[in-house]
Amino acid sequence: MVPIVHEQVNSTTLSLKQLGAPNAIQLLGQDGRNFINFNVRNNEVVSEAKLKISYKYSPDLLPEQSQINIYLNGESLSAIEISKGQGNQDLEAVITIPPELFSENNQFTFQLIGHYASDCEDPKSPKLWANISNQSTLRVTTLPLTLPNELANFPIPFASKNDSRKLVLPFIFTAKPSNTTLEAAGILSSWFGSISNQSESQFPVAMNNIPSTGNAVIFVESPLSMPGIALPVITGPMVFITSNPKDQYGKLLFVMGRDSAELKQASIALALGGQNLAGQSSALIPATTLPIRKSYDAPNWLSSNGPVQLSKLNGDTKSLADQPQSEKTTTSSNVQIPPALYSTNGKGIPLHLDFSYQNQAGNNNAVLSVTYKSQLVKTIALPMQGEWTSKISSAIKSLAQTIGLPIETDSLITKKSTVFIPQAMIYPSPAEKSIVNNDQANVASFLLTEFAQSSSKRYDCSDTSDQGKIDATINPNSMIDISRMQHFIRMPNLAAFSNSGFPFSRLADLSETAVVLPDNPNVYDYSAYLAALGRTGRLTGYPGTSITVTSIGEIGSVKEKDLLVITSGSESQPLLKQWESSIPINNHSIFKIPNSLKDIGGWFSSNTHFDIYQNTFIAGFKSPLQSSRSVVLISSFNPEKLTAIAASLDGSMGPIFGSLVRLNEDQIELVSDQQNYHSGSLPWANYLSWLLSEYLSLFILFSVIAALILSLLMYAALKAVRRKRLQS
Repeated sequence: MVPIVHEQVNSTTLSLKQLGAPNAIQLLGQDGRNFINFNVRNNEVVSEAKLKISYKYSPDLLPEQSQINIYLNGESLSAIEISKGQGNQDLEAVITIPPELFSENNQFTFQLIGHYASDCEDPKSPKLWANISNQSTLRVTTLPLTLPNELANFPIPFASKNDSRKLVLPFIFTAKPSNTTLEAAGILSSWFGSISNQSESQFPVAMNNIPSTGNAVIFVESPLSMPGIALPVITGPMVFITSNPKDQYGKLLFVMGRDSAELKQASIALALGGQNLAGQSSALIPATTLPIRKSYDAPNWLSSNGPVQLSKLNGDTKSLADQPQSEKTTTSSNVQIPPALYSTNGKGIPLHLDFSYQNQAGNNNAVLSVTYKSQLVKTIALPMQGEWTSKISSAIKSLAQTIGLPIETDSLITKKSTVFIPQAMIYPSPAEKSIVNNDQANVASFLLTEFAQSSSKRYDCSDTSDQGKIDATINPNSMIDISRMQHFIRMPNLAAFSNSGFPFSRLADLSETAVVLPDNPNVYDYSAYLAALGRTGRLTGYPGTSITVTSIGEIGSVKEKDLLVITSGSESQPLLKQWESSIPINNHSIFKIPNSLKDIGGWFSSNTHFDIYQNTFIAGFKSPLQSSRSVVLISSFNPEKLTAIAASLDGSMGPIFGSLVRLNEDQIELVSDQQNYHSGSLPWANYLSWLLSEYLSLFILFSVIAALILSLLMYAALKAVRRKRLQS
């Protein structure tokens, strides 16, 4: 069937930050380049697009020889001229993009051709720069395509890994869902989240009401009739796709079973894959057994089983040879670090580097800089052979070749070095708000950069060689190893929840997690639950196939699990009142051991007033039902605000950390950062060391007080003995 272009248009505006640029795009050197990727859904075509860029450039650039070029998929879009007198100013340009240049996967290239002198100049001079703001925007208008009702295309059009936009996929229940049906929906929302390219996925819930436009997933656990839709007979776990009767260009996916148990089997079968989907409807083969997950083995996380080669990670270890006229090149390996890692030796995560570089006699200014999340970890000098040593080596190789001896003729120098990434960089302190919750907070980027000459050395225009150019390669067998690290973390820790889904994600299938909903939940409670599971699936890369859903009235049945509690409106009040003493609010008169001297004032006073019954908030605390378990509570006095607080988990409204945050209009605010328990375990010697480091100041205070009391008692005793002797 040939797709037909829809007349209805959809417009989306995305910032470069949303497209993957966490900071301003830097263009450095004579030929500085950077790239941004943008994907188009394969059930849409672009009809119009505009790129609005905000930029600035060095005041030293020569207008007649410098410009900023912008390309899409290798095709030139614009050449922005450099004007004298506008250097270091905030400027804007709007570029209209021909729609025919777009494909499914696209790449924008930003290039600076920079010169500050007409004759002799250093191609890596700090005078050669331009910045593109990550607040620059791409506005795209698309026309949807009419696709056939064909399950072979699944998950398209409902979700796609290539989609650069936030996933919003309505979930429809045909009747009040049972806990088992909610588990089925949670499994699919976590799976859709795991294949989404964006940090946030939303699953707005409606009851027996098909959306007026677009796509939706509908859960059917018994035969029913729907106007305008001819449903097949339900024979077991199965799926069925059809056009939306209210929008012929939208699609409806029916997940069906003869009861809620079969509905859950259908969701698990879809989430685990391996089904032969074809045609408009397909029967699903239920999984006989579910894969058994181990702690911290989420597919998206760095494996704890042993050393992992950088070549196995989502990155590259290509050559680091400087490109012509560029300021520097980098190579990176991206990996999501699991939560709760603890370095017992205090050094951090070991990165075992194996690298090679080309020898250049006399050049001893080259360095290899290793950074993590844009923070410098270590600089490694790359020593070269001296001029005479190089000549002797060349002579020996020449003689060996003459007499026929096998010998390597290249001048590569191979080195090994172990770099430790400090734990403070892996998990920033709550005070570092700017990086606690950015979208790359748990993504390790090992940037191996700056093979360059020392900046103190003058550029020699008479030297026609490539000054400072060092051909280098990070060998693929370089490794990162977390297998000897312990899992131990102070709790509560909402940053770990927001960034990694912890503690629930410790087992990727959520087999030790229970979601607790009100006894009479509303659609906002359902939507918040599905959004939270979508976020967890995105972080782990695995569907929550073993999630348990229960109600507040049955909460005792899941006391052995970690609890994600979602409440709203008047339904939340009984539980909040019951657990009020456990919720970490500073204005509660609860005796808690402070971490340091400065926290002692918290015993007697508070600087925070917080009403749990009139706020929208997220709180973490030790489970009142089981001391070895944790609770994350998402609550709102206004049910409609639950959607917003659930959407904030990606950090878009501000960093989430501490033990309690609230939603104030459209911003997240910290209310409490109390931490009064821990999760995980350490060897006894390390645990004792941790206790001393965490509570050293308090230990010293108590020791001084104890010494004073003991001194007073001894003084009183000695005085009594002296008095007795005098009397006798």
